[in-house]
Amino acid sequence: MSKLNKSDSATYKKSPFIYKLLSMIIICLIVFCSLLLGLYIMGNFQIFQDRSQTIILKVLSYTGIFTALLSIPLLIENIIMLITEKEKIKYVIRILWVCLAIIFCILCVGLSDIIIYLSEGF
Repeated sequence: MSKLNKSDSATYKKSPFIYKLLSMIIICLIVFCSLLLGLYIMGNFQIFQDRSQTIILKVLSYTGIFTALLSIPLLIENIIMLITEKEKIKYVIRILWVCLAIIFCILCVGLSDIIIYLSEGF
């Protein structure tokens, strides 16, 4: 029996560079959104100025929108790979991860927009 090499394309398939790049960018942006959310919460207890709080919320909103838009191509690629590849469970987990990232970003955008709307008055 011969040993399988990593260069054998039938047995070893690497993820494309764009997929890895998008995944890392999305992870970094989700961490950034989480830090902004934590900064806003800490700012409420440490009595940040209203203008600073509004800037934090606007940056959180824009970052959430950007992250959700970047997650859509990653979701589409995972769905295509789920249909075409044999390893189904790996792509199901990746699809769930991307869906959770999109939901988190939508919640961040919604939360920050509601707070901005309420802080400006009716």
